[in-house]
Amino acid sequence: MRRRFLYCILLFALAPIGYAASAPALPTNFSWLEDPTTTDTTTDTTATTDTTITTDTTTTTDTTITTDTTTTTDTTTTTDTTTTTNTTTTTDTTTTTDTTTTDTSSTTSTTMSTTTVPQSPPSPPAPPRATTVAPTTTASGAAIPPSVRNLSATVGDGSVKLTFEIPAAVDHVVIRRSTGNDPEQVVYRGTATTFTDRGLSNGIEYRYVVTCVDDAGHNSADVAIAVVPRRNLLRSPKEGARLRKAPKLVWLRDSEANYYNLQLYRGSRKILSAWPKKPTRVLLRKWRFEGHSYSLAPGVYTWFVWPGYGARSAVDYGELMGSRTFRIVR
Repeated sequence: MRRRFLYCILLFALAPIGYAASAPALPTNFSWLEDPTTTDTTTDTTATTDTTITTDTTTTTDTTITTDTTTTTDTTTTTDTTTTTNTTTTTDTTTTTDTTTTDTSSTTSTTMSTTTVPQSPPSPPAPPRATTVAPTTTASGAAIPPSVRNLSATVGDGSVKLTFEIPAAVDHVVIRRSTGNDPEQVVYRGTATTFTDRGLSNGIEYRYVVTCVDDAGHNSADVAIAVVPRRNLLRSPKEGARLRKAPKLVWLRDSEANYYNLQLYRGSRKILSAWPKKPTRVLLRKWRFEGHSYSLAPGVYTWFVWPGYGARSAVDYGELMGSRTFRIVR
């Protein structure tokens, strides 16, 4: 008993210094404490299992789908027609599609342009024409005297000049004048072959009737002519001038005119059309016009002048400035 008691005391004494009951055996010096008849078997088993499983899974999916579509259509249609109409049509279309967004822009523009083809220059007024009218009174069985021949009229600025031929067996002529529905009035009685009526109003039509009267007082058939006096701004050469060389044509200046249209006639045929910028033009002895050659041969010529405003292509002509005649002689 005493031995076991001592053994217990030793066990308690060794605990503070780190010995435990799990020590494999007593030191050799204390082997005497063991019970030779007792077997003490101690099994200490320590099993430590540390298992660490780490799984990191990162999945990144970036998907970008971009669709850009650009469609451009340019269409130009130009139609030129000889009817002086030019048409230009332009269509611009742009279509853009970006994933879920669609922008559509459509623009259509149409331009209409009309080109004016320059027309012909102005035409001179038609020359007055004489007409013959049956006599108003005749003696029964008496011979009717002949009428005047080649009656013509030249209009001026507020004036009219009549020219005619008196046949034989005529004592004198009588000239009557009327306007509109106004009654006729005698303006001349005599034997002259020309008559100039002055103090008239421009732009008004006057009608003249020339009658031949014989010695017995019998009247011929009437010859009538209607004319309209107009301003005459032509200055040189003078009306009816007789010339031996090509003249220099001169007229008054129009302050608003950009150019003038000069036309020259021989008889009823136009042989020259020119567009001088100054109020003068020197005629040549020879020239070409509309594919033909002309020369200033002996004969009677009539010339006309109009003022032109703006560009020639605008075809903007003013009122006739006047007309005159001259004769080329040898």
